Amino acid sequence: MTAPSLLAVLLALPNIAAAVAGELTAVPAPDHDPLYLDRATVRRAGPRVSFSYVLDVPAALDGAGRARRWRSNEVDVTIDCAARTYSLIRFITYSGPARTGNRTGGRSMNAEDRRPAPIVPTSTWDHLARVLCK
Repeated sequence: MTAPSLLAVLLALPNIAAAVAGELTAVPAPDHDPLYLDRATVRRAGPRVSFSYVLDVPAALDGAGRARRWRSNEVDVTIDCAARTYSLIRFITYSGPARTGNRTGGRSMNAEDRRPAPIVPTSTWDHLARVLCK
């Protein structure tokens, strides 16, 4: 493979990964930034449901007034419907809305970060639990 074609493949990888992950379904979330569920990633085990969701961040500037490098987050999470808790697994940030554009960052959570936390009413996880914990 020549260098230019290899470069084209590498640049396309974030978009290919997003397309393979599945289509996004809007989650009803009044007074909340746009929120989407990737239904292709939903896995159930008893009262627990693991999945990926995408949160758009429409604000073009960060808190310090600088141009924001990312416009959406893709997050892997597990919700325990019985305990009403969530555990973060990893997140990836994208330069465009709805998991588009280039990957700009991300992180896999360590054991401490994955500890279950209570689901707060009207939070992102509360909106997702209302859809997934029926």
